[in-house]
Amino acid sequence: MDRSALLDHLRATHFESGDRGLALSAARRIARFLKRNGARRVIGIGSTFDPWRPFTHRSDIDLVVEGIDPRRFYSVSAHAAAMTDSRLDLIPAESATPALRRGVGRSVHLQADGGGVPGIRPAVGPHRFGT
Repeated sequence: MDRSALLDHLRATHFESGDRGLALSAARRIARFLKRNGARRVIGIGSTFDPWRPFTHRSDIDLVVEGIDPRRFYSVSAHAAAMTDSRLDLIPAESATPALRRGVGRSVHLQADGGGVPGIRPAVGPHRFGT
């Protein structure tokens, strides 16, 4: 394989831009579902929510969830994953590592404002997802 063919292959498989808007829309739907199923807080982290980080077709949706009954977590997670074409990583806040907890405070999160219209804002601490 020559160099230009290899670069074309890498661009198409590893660096092709993804649809961040589609992922954010799916994250909003999933957050509403999680709240209906007992979540007190849903916090978006990672490249989906951070406009300064690259978002590719291989990017996933990372959500930290607080308050879902541990006995129901896997069934709720499976249903949430079926709501999107993107890969979904659902992380229970109660078992998050200290490093992840610190990262949540430094990340950019999707937050619903009083009118329920989500927007991206710099984090000054964890922001709630959904209303």
